[in-house]
Amino acid sequence: MYFFFYIYSHMKYTVILFKNKERKKLLKSFKTFERANNFFSKLQEESNGVVFNKEIENGVPCDFEIGLVDNTPTQFENYFVRDELGRQVRVKTDDSTVKIIKISKYRVEELIYDLSKNKRLSFKDFYKSYISGNEIKIISKLQ
Repeated sequence: MYFFFYIYSHMKYTVILFKNKERKKLLKSFKTFERANNFFSKLQEESNGVVFNKEIENGVPCDFEIGLVDNTPTQFENYFVRDELGRQVRVKTDDSTVKIIKISKYRVEELIYDLSKNKRLSFKDFYKSYISGNEIKIISKLQ
């Protein structure tokens, strides 16, 4: 079951980040479907480029999804999603005024902590600063 909070705005379409079937963050709102769909597609492409995705957060397995939602009060149509076992699962919402247009899996990038710089790096930044070049390097962890 997906939990929504009614969005009181004049924007018609909203892209939302879900964590474990609950709304985590409202990413962006749009007036037109074309712009919302383009933003949704761009997020999907960025998600596909993630090398190390975040699967566990604070010791709890987590599943991230992004959804494209229509905020105008219309007659609600059922929306079905295929789960990891191949079953068709109906998506339920707690607010009957919103309509789900699309939902897809989203890969959130896991960040690597760099002790020398005292900040978290994405894998691309880590690769550029430490691994790039023609030399062979060994990366290991000492405990």
